[in-house]
Amino acid sequence: MYTRIFIAFITFIYLSIATLFFTFSFDLTEYENRIEQSSIELVVGETLTRRDARRNAERALVEIFGDGARGYLLVVYFDEASDVWLAQGMLVPLFVGRAPGILMQASDGTVLAAWFD
Repeated sequence: MYTRIFIAFITFIYLSIATLFFTFSFDLTEYENRIEQSSIELVVGETLTRRDARRNAERALVEIFGDGARGYLLVVYFDEASDVWLAQGMLVPLFVGRAPGILMQASDGTVLAAWFD
């Protein structure tokens, strides 16, 4: 039992450190359905760096979903082809629940979609 908790803790620490120093990529076509279903009209401002993306995503998620969206470790992804940032919340290992996600246009910070699953 303690071994599982220890492995989950080490995995969480590793992923936490990795999200601070690396920007991962993603394919926007996987999120087209979320964008089509979204009715959010929010602009968070120009988002050129990973740090800007994390800060703007947290601010937008709190504005959209309230204080319940605070405190998640946001993993940031970037799609160079469409110039869009994706920030997804990460749950602490061994916890069950929902985590937020958001898509933002890099050039002007338009929120394309936001969700909690």
